[in-house]
Amino acid sequence: MSAAIFNNIKKNKEFERICYMPQKKLKDYLVTRLNMQSGDGWAFREGTFPVLLTAHMDTVHKRQCNKAYYNLNKDGNVVVSSRVGIGGDDRCGIYMILKILNEVDCSVLFCEDEEVGSIGAGKFVKTELCESLKGKFKYIIELDRANSKDAVFYEDANDKFHEFVTKEFWKESWGTWSDICTLSPALEISSVNFSCGYYKAHTTQEYVVLDEMEKSISEVIKLLKRTDVNAEPFKFERQKYNYSRLFEKYCGYGYGYGLDDYYDYTYGYGYGERKINKSLDDLIEKEEEINVLKSDDDVILIEAILANGEFAQGEGTTEDKAWVNLFMSNPTLRYCDIIDYYYY
Repeated sequence: MSAAIFNNIKKNKEFERICYMPQKKLKDYLVTRLNMQSGDGWAFREGTFPVLLTAHMDTVHKRQCNKAYYNLNKDGNVVVSSRVGIGGDDRCGIYMILKILNEVDCSVLFCEDEEVGSIGAGKFVKTELCESLKGKFKYIIELDRANSKDAVFYEDANDKFHEFVTKEFWKESWGTWSDICTLSPALEISSVNFSCGYYKAHTTQEYVVLDEMEKSISEVIKLLKRTDVNAEPFKFERQKYNYSRLFEKYCGYGYGYGLDDYYDYTYGYGYGERKINKSLDDLIEKEEEINVLKSDDDVILIEAILANGEFAQGEGTTEDKAWVNLFMSNPTLRYCDIIDYYYY
């Protein structure tokens, strides 16, 4: 990139500032800026518009981002990254909520330690404050998802809510876990997780497409403005999964035995010879690759963090093979047991 083009790239200093703060400092900043209530693991502010916005304050990165780098992607959009991981997951969500509040006075909940098991959200739902909020919101929006236009509903099966959300811009997608999986049942209302424009999450190659993040902000505002504040809330309806059908739909192969888990989902896994139609990493929220070429000799390691605090690993010459190896090596492992992952 020429120096002239580089110097003309518009930088987002406000987003940078949010990315540079460690979790505790960020929480203090948000509590002060928005005059929020705070407790162990969370910060809350009640607004006048009956929708709850949420995002998490932690990132997975071992080193705190302190310098952002800007570039243009092949479409000419501004991309920001960092050599230690920019923290778009979920500093994008924090930034977006602050911008949305300039247009719509929603209630806001920021949670700590989502990346290690939704710790903050788990603490919040046990509070008297959470109990007092039941019935106050029409639905929940979490801003914590890669890509540009995904809408993920996780365990919520309220079809009317899904239709309302995906009526215009957003496209329904699939995900494993996020804070709304804890918040939505507790508050007894439907929820959705929207894309924030970040990619290659949980790696130091993570990057944020700023135009996509800003587009998501405008689309959330549009959704809020077509919300009927006089209508009944969208009630949370728990999804009833059958993993045999789920895997058949996404992966193109079926199962052997069944095993009941704590969500009453039926899970059985038997790997056959049928062609995989959609890669396993799509089901585990593996995000879009930057144009990085790997040789056949490279070994990719997947390290999955489980809900019980343990780890499971798989490796292979491709990421698909690493995921398959992980599940073949752990035959009783369920997708709902995985709360986070890294790949190297």
